[in-house]
Amino acid sequence: MKIGLIDVDGHNFPNLALMKIAGWHKQQGDMTEWAFAFNEYDRIYKSKVFTFTPDDMTAYQCPDIRNGGTGYDIKSRLPDEVSWQKVDPTAAAAASGEEDITEGGAGQGGNQGGGTTGGELEG
Repeated sequence: MKIGLIDVDGHNFPNLALMKIAGWHKQQGDMTEWAFAFNEYDRIYKSKVFTFTPDDMTAYQCPDIRNGGTGYDIKSRLPDEVSWQKVDPTAAAAASGEEDITEGGAGQGGNQGGGTTGGELEG
């Protein structure tokens, strides 16, 4: 699967939920990248932390767009298999502009823990 990731808040700090989602998908053999409007995706995850952040209204070429995070629903949680996932360090590097998110391995290093707020992985 080709997975697109969107940090709706767009800040220059890593989004832990998106890094865990990227790591989980890479372990499944999927390709993850920051979503671009002109690329086609099998699934896109949009994560928003703050309720005051305007939603991303871009028309993406994707049949399955999933919104998650406290900015959409204060009670949203990642599924356990993703929540306990180690973060994908390449996602953190990409957020800081150091490296392309599609490079490197998944689930190396980083934080672990349950109960992380973020996107809904399951349909």
